[in-house]
Amino acid sequence: MLQEFTEQIGRTIEEFLSGVHTAMPGEIKSFDSATCTAVVLPKGQFRSPDGRVFNYPVISGVPVVLIQGGGQDATIAFPIKEGDGCLLIICEQALDYWRYGGETQAELRHDLTNAVAIPGLFAKPNAAVKEAIDNDAIVIKKGDSKITLSQSGIAIRGDLTVEGNITTTTGKITASQGLSVLSGDVTAGNISLKNHTHTSSEPGSQTSAPQ
Repeated sequence: MLQEFTEQIGRTIEEFLSGVHTAMPGEIKSFDSATCTAVVLPKGQFRSPDGRVFNYPVISGVPVVLIQGGGQDATIAFPIKEGDGCLLIICEQALDYWRYGGETQAELRHDLTNAVAIPGLFAKPNAAVKEAIDNDAIVIKKGDSKITLSQSGIAIRGDLTVEGNITTTTGKITASQGLSVLSGDVTAGNISLKNHTHTSSEPGSQTSAPQ
């Protein structure tokens, strides 16, 4: 009798916990950049009371965690595409109050509709991850363009466009295959490369230093 009672309690607890979700891997099915929400497929299975096993359904309207701060003035953003992996965190309460200021539905504790997605969880890492570990570096890569930050310095592969000034305080700029200036001017020691002049000199003799 005691054993049956204990087993019944165990089954009751197990059945209750089957509806309590905490975290699981997920796969992005689509992403809406205007709302920063995604449709996500939880990569797991659940068992029905009669013993059948099912895949979890997709979850729509899942908020996606991206790095923002400073009153949303500072951001690190990257593309999120179909097939990307993520970690689904299932919040203990409904997200209505946080998202809309609406009343929280307490009965939806740990429900899949309370999921938040953190992108970047993959079953297999890409080559940039291995490179970063092997070289003790930070690697930022997109296609053929790459920035590698290590103790020896910063290496950039790809075309570089700068909108603003470049200032070097203790170093120098070296170009191994020439330096081209498409527009504007270059000034060194307050002397303009484009508009400098030389004082006149006799034919065949050296000109003066630029002024």
